[in-house]
Amino acid sequence: MTPVEHPQSRPILVIEDDPTLNRLLCTQLGGLGHDVRGVRSRAEALDALSYFVPTLTILDMRLPDTDGLSFLPELREYSPVMILTAYGSIDQAVRAVKAGAVEYLVKPITSEGLELALARFFETAALRRDLAFWQAKAQSTEPSVLIGDSPAMNE
Repeated sequence: MTPVEHPQSRPILVIEDDPTLNRLLCTQLGGLGHDVRGVRSRAEALDALSYFVPTLTILDMRLPDTDGLSFLPELREYSPVMILTAYGSIDQAVRAVKAGAVEYLVKPITSEGLELALARFFETAALRRDLAFWQAKAQSTEPSVLIGDSPAMNE
């Protein structure tokens, strides 16, 4: 599989308590051109969010000071959240998505799998921005200008 190209750097927050996996994710995402911050707990994440504004947060389900499902609603106030877990279940995935997770990934995840999930997320985000733009434009109060000179138009 060929790597997915990302046209611009995007800030991503990685919240993963395992130091090796945290470093690996940060290195991989940084290698894709993203501005990445890695933290290992809820407390560190909240501190990082005081100065770092992510476009996406990747959250481990099990942290030393909280669980991902409890932290998810608070994190969503800052950015969309992708869940990453080694203890995946269908029930947990459904609860995470209902709570607002944009993606539910199970460890171990390949670099290609992570790149694909990121590409899907950023493409969907771009489509939503485009849709919002065109919906706002369609609802604008600017009168439509019609060009024509038929008898029906002149009535």
